[in-house]
Amino acid sequence: MMHRTLFHSMIALLLVLGAGALIVSCSDNSFDPVGNQPPETGLVFQAAVQDTLSPVFYSVNMKWWGSDSDGEVIGFEYKWTPITDHETFDFDTSWVYTAFTKKLFNVPVPDSSASYSFAVRAIDDEELRDPTPAIEIYPFVNRPPTGLIRFRELLPDSTWPVIAFGWDAFDPDGDSTLASHEVWVKGQEDRITYLPADVDTILIKPASLDTSGDVTIYFQTVDQGFARGPRDSFNVHLYETPGDILLVDGYDLASIGLVNSDGFYKDALNERVGEEGYTYLDLAKRPFDTDVRFEAFLEAFHTVIWYTGNKQRSVQSDQANFSQMTLADSVMGEYLKKGGNLFLSSLNGAGTFAGFSPEFSRQNLGIPAFYRNRTTASTSFEFDPARGQPCLIADLTSRAPELLDLSLRCPIQFPGIDSPDTTNPELEAELIYRMPGGVFKGQFLISRDTTVVGDTISVAIDTIPMGFYPGTRYDIPDGGKTIFFSLPYSLYSGTGNNSENLQTLLDWLGTPSGAP
Repeated sequence: MMHRTLFHSMIALLLVLGAGALIVSCSDNSFDPVGNQPPETGLVFQAAVQDTLSPVFYSVNMKWWGSDSDGEVIGFEYKWTPITDHETFDFDTSWVYTAFTKKLFNVPVPDSSASYSFAVRAIDDEELRDPTPAIEIYPFVNRPPTGLIRFRELLPDSTWPVIAFGWDAFDPDGDSTLASHEVWVKGQEDRITYLPADVDTILIKPASLDTSGDVTIYFQTVDQGFARGPRDSFNVHLYETPGDILLVDGYDLASIGLVNSDGFYKDALNERVGEEGYTYLDLAKRPFDTDVRFEAFLEAFHTVIWYTGNKQRSVQSDQANFSQMTLADSVMGEYLKKGGNLFLSSLNGAGTFAGFSPEFSRQNLGIPAFYRNRTTASTSFEFDPARGQPCLIADLTSRAPELLDLSLRCPIQFPGIDSPDTTNPELEAELIYRMPGGVFKGQFLISRDTTVVGDTISVAIDTIPMGFYPGTRYDIPDGGKTIFFSLPYSLYSGTGNNSENLQTLLDWLGTPSGAP
């Protein structure tokens, strides 16, 4: 009986306690645990370059840290705010996210000094940002660099629109703080050329110098704090370069006998594109000094027409003209590889006494070898006086249906010519003109007929006059086109149709036509 009473008493107690708890719960339903707390942020910085005259150098290493009492910091945001009035050059003036705790900044200080505030705030794992970012204000200083054009006395007073020059630059805050160099033409400030700090030369090409006459070229150095040094400059007169055709005059004389070679080519181009449709380069008056400048100059033209006189290298009186061909050997190949086109008429264009190398002939003229003269051990053949007047028998016979036959203008004569070796299996050029056999000294082809009878080899050797092919053309694989005459083309005007024929040849090259 007593145990039953105790049991009922315990049950009653539990009911009372439960009811009390329920009453408490129903009477206080506003309880809530503490929510997510924002992170905290701290800031330190360290100058990247120490200078006793500068309290804070503009190249500065900023460091920061963050903590979160109820989670973890997953990143930061920072920004700079200019205190003084100056250009900020798209600097980080809006919040920028980073997962790192330090960064090197080159603060824009275009003048001698500038002040900024730097703010950074931590972000926790629930993307809550520190509502009270760490902020400091810093005054920065910068001393401008200096850049001076080098060897000013060597710069030309007048030149084609291909200019090369160099400079020396330094920064009183340390040369490692140089950022870039700027080059521009007066009046073209919207077309500045920017160069890295470690570059100290420039080659300005015609595409960047689309002007002529008297111009001023400026140069200026900029450091990593966006301070600009004093401008340096020089004046130069630029020759005009009209049209897409370059006419290169390599004649030592304007005219020979009855033919004015300069006038012949100029008249042909005046008819084709007008006087303003081509650029005339007289190598005797305005030669190029380097292959680099010559290569850049060629890039401005679709077609190059290059002609020289009636003297071979062995008797050439004008060394400068021949030297220009030697200088152009490699750069002309690059020009053709990029799609340029060449009409070359020259006794010195290829062969033994050539300005262009055998490799140039192989790759760009499609001619791997020339006939060898057994008498002179060269590739040059002279007219044979014993076989009559050259003017009467040395006609050029066309091998292409669209081209005309040509005849030599008497009494003009020249030392000799070169012809592709038609027996060479690697010959790729198209033979477009032929001279008759037996016109030149030593002009014989050795033909061998070999017969094998048992162990005996019988060789019969005959000498047969061979034909000469002083006119060829070649379509360079993945490149431009070339036409080569190993003689002065302008001298073949006996029938007066060489000008009309030249237009057909230029059409094959794709040379522009019509007045600009």
